[in-house]
Amino acid sequence: MPFLHSQTELDSLKTKLETASGSDRIELLNQISSQLLLTDHPETSRPYIEAALQEAAGKSRSKTLALNNLGLYLKEISEYDSAYVVLQEASQLAENYGYQELLPDIYSHLGSVLYKLSQWNEALGYNQKAVLQESDERKNTNRLLNIGKIYFYQGDLNQALFYYQKAGDNAEHFADDLGCANACKEIGTIYNKWGKYSEAREYYFKALQSYEKLDDKKQTANILNEIGSNYRKEKAYHKAIEYQEKSLQIKKEINYKYGMAASLNGLGISWKMLGEYSIALKYYHEALQIQEEIKDEMGAAATISNIGLIYQAMGDDDQALRNFLKSEQLARKIGYNELLINNLLAISDVYETKNDFQNALSYFSLSVTIKDSIFNQDKHKQFAEMQTKYETVEKEKENEQLKHDLELNNLIISRQKEQRNFLLSIVGIILIFSGFIFLLYKQKLKAFRALQKANDIIRRQKQELEIMNKTRDRFFSIIAHDLRNSIGSTQMGVELLDNTAELSAEELNLVVGEMKTSVKNLSNLLENLLAWARLQIGKTHADPVCFDLTEIVQEISATFKAKLSQKNLALNVDLPAVNPIFADRNMVRSILHNLLSNAIKFSHENAEIRISQKIDDKNFRISISDDGVGMSEDMLSRLFRVDEVVTTPGTYQEKGTGLGLILCQEFAEQNGGKIRMESKFGSGTTATLILPVGAPAEI
Repeated sequence: MPFLHSQTELDSLKTKLETASGSDRIELLNQISSQLLLTDHPETSRPYIEAALQEAAGKSRSKTLALNNLGLYLKEISEYDSAYVVLQEASQLAENYGYQELLPDIYSHLGSVLYKLSQWNEALGYNQKAVLQESDERKNTNRLLNIGKIYFYQGDLNQALFYYQKAGDNAEHFADDLGCANACKEIGTIYNKWGKYSEAREYYFKALQSYEKLDDKKQTANILNEIGSNYRKEKAYHKAIEYQEKSLQIKKEINYKYGMAASLNGLGISWKMLGEYSIALKYYHEALQIQEEIKDEMGAAATISNIGLIYQAMGDDDQALRNFLKSEQLARKIGYNELLINNLLAISDVYETKNDFQNALSYFSLSVTIKDSIFNQDKHKQFAEMQTKYETVEKEKENEQLKHDLELNNLIISRQKEQRNFLLSIVGIILIFSGFIFLLYKQKLKAFRALQKANDIIRRQKQELEIMNKTRDRFFSIIAHDLRNSIGSTQMGVELLDNTAELSAEELNLVVGEMKTSVKNLSNLLENLLAWARLQIGKTHADPVCFDLTEIVQEISATFKAKLSQKNLALNVDLPAVNPIFADRNMVRSILHNLLSNAIKFSHENAEIRISQKIDDKNFRISISDDGVGMSEDMLSRLFRVDEVVTTPGTYQEKGTGLGLILCQEFAEQNGGKIRMESKFGSGTTATLILPVGAPAEI
């Protein structure tokens, strides 16, 4: 278990308690309570908590600690409402008396209780407050994981993954093996949700290895159950049952009821998929009994729905409907929206099977309304199909009545049939002839499109060849110009060094400095040419991940500290403290590094450079602005052209290769974005990197 002291240390505290008195005794009672709450038997902490509360009367800090332990104890035994009341009292005491060091733990426990009560927004608020007020960063790993879990259950998987990764980074920084394992488990859950089962399993087995090494039975059991669930989704049902049985056995050994219910539920699902409905029902009912005992409403709602699915598969529509309705009411009560929608769809299916199309349509319509409002997904087609079925039934009723009326006029009906058949024959002939004409038209259209497609391919290949020729010419132009100049300068310096005896110390330093500059320019040129060449032959591709943009900007700013100081430039960065973005981290870093380098290069002494950002529904914009030399409209129009050489010395005569901005634009396009340049000669330049908001559709 996390932060668990050895039994020897716990026994030592109990020995000290026997002779302690006053404030020392209360402190020992609180320490023993805290440690026992982290064991597999948290109920053993109750006597120590009660003693601490009784003896802490009039001692506000000791009482706050005791109330915090009591709230955590009540949470462990699933008395969530009572736990919330007690923890609220503890937080009020800590706030009133200024016990700031106690607040992060209390807020974190309040967030955990509200999470169990399905009050997502309130739980998120308390966990965020805990992270912000914690002075010891190593304690924030679990809080970041809790924030990720809340986003997960709210359906925001990208935000959940962002916080899981931050938690993993935090745990790794402080060598927290348990925190790393927990982060791996949650990241695996995200990949599982995305259907990337083998990737999910890699993270799960990493977590399992760590939990077994730490001898953490509770988490070992939990991850075994997750692995079983993962195998079940790949239809490896017997493999799934093997891992779920291992999980259940460990949970029974440590009397972990919440986990026992989860494993029993998973076993029920696996046996159902194998068609063993009676075995599945047995596991579901055992799970439901435990969930009702520990007041796990979320788990109970899911289990009742699973029982309904069993009865539906067995053909018992009445029992299935009864369970779906019960689960639907409970899911609506706790705000479990995903399960609510599944239940509404299941109820609609049962009514459709029972030929009650009006109720089927009603429940399906309700599911569509809720799903549209929460997930913004279009279900109009299915709704129309259900409505058509309902209208078909109504139409059939009307036809039956019409048929009854028409039977009274058999002679008229017979004549109408003859007329109808004659008209149908005529219509049939017309349709056949029209079909023949349409077939000829389709064949000609197909041939025309094939020819058009071939022409398009030829035209595109021609354009690509022209671009390749321009690229080749540009490549050799740069080599002929910059590479020759750099090597020529270096060669001249070497020749001068052959006659060092004739050079003064000042002249020698000047020659060496020029050679260093030439070598540096040559290195930058070769680096840019290599990167550009890799892009042209398709060996460089974007690898988007979630990362903190503000952190990248800070790193880049640090690398330019000396250059900023050389020109006495002020760098004003106006970015949020936490600034998640989804893109290729290395490409974005290269782009911002190049843009900031240009801003410094073309800025006058004692000037200012500004870094800012704007975000709207579609785009993420980060701008780097300077008040330097600026550019003319002609230069702006030629900046990103591969067949043009646009390179200008800086205010300190700094040289460039002319490839930097071209590389930046191609890196931006690799990430679905672009670079926009705004400049006025003599008034400065603003370079803006524009990237799309959010992750790609396949993620």
